[in-house]
Amino acid sequence: MAEYTVGDNVLWQRLGRTDEDDSEVVQLLSTGLRKDLKNWNSVFDMISATGFKFSSDEVELQHRIDAFLLSARVQRELGPSIEIWCAAGGGDNFFGAGGRHPVPGAWYPQILVRTAEAGTALFDWAPRAKSPVTAEQVHLRPSTATKLAEWRSQMLHATMPEQIGGLAHMEARAIGLEVTAEVQQDIGIGSNALFFGGGNPQAS
Repeated sequence: MAEYTVGDNVLWQRLGRTDEDDSEVVQLLSTGLRKDLKNWNSVFDMISATGFKFSSDEVELQHRIDAFLLSARVQRELGPSIEIWCAAGGGDNFFGAGGRHPVPGAWYPQILVRTAEAGTALFDWAPRAKSPVTAEQVHLRPSTATKLAEWRSQMLHATMPEQIGGLAHMEARAIGLEVTAEVQQDIGIGSNALFFGGGNPQAS
């Protein structure tokens, strides 16, 4: 969430948009959300100067969770015409000509929340894995697993041809970001949650 910015506002790059477009987009955000984005980015900048050494695992985990919750707010405020992605600050390492690039030395799970799996399953997007994982394997709480299954049902309805690009589709994407925040909380600091609008990341 930190690599593409407009001033102090942290936003993911949206494919096909220009800096001028982004400047217009950010004016659509409320003052409160712009302030919260600035605060998140200030922490990110400060931590990046230390080699991403947070004061504790709990603080780092909360920073990742907050990235998804902020992204959900951005999604709702910008509306259905823009799709917000979030990798909890993971950034450009997730993109390239073939999709996600491996991060040198990083072999921990990259848990992708998408609609392709059934029920409460997730997908390990890490370079050595690329395979489905169960809710039990990643220690999701029952409440999170239930919300994940409910979100998939909502997305199934929201992605019907007559719903694409509408408010229901936008709200389903925002809820997906909130569910991913809970997934991140459950899987903990040893794994990264990812959300790309309910699908896979595509090359930019």
